[in-house]
Amino acid sequence: MLVVNLGSMSHITVEFFGIPRERAGTSCVQIEATTLGQVVEQLAGQFPEFANHCFDDNEISTHCLVAVNAIHFTRDLNWKLAPGDTVQFLSADVGG
Repeated sequence: MLVVNLGSMSHITVEFFGIPRERAGTSCVQIEATTLGQVVEQLAGQFPEFANHCFDDNEISTHCLVAVNAIHFTRDLNWKLAPGDTVQFLSADVGG
């Protein structure tokens, strides 16, 4: 598990599922962030192949769904994160 420490920010777990997991090359990372936008910024720098699939100009693309604590789905980069929150990236293009 990769840990990135940026000082006094909140400790966040990021989980990847489906195609986002394949593109990131990992299932989970720990980072420090206080907003979803900070999560996106850090992941774009760490995982370029993941970023090419899930982000369009540092916005969350329509190819990905983002859930906070497996409850709230959002694309709001200003979404506030609390210590211990989990952010999940899932593929939006799954079928049944």
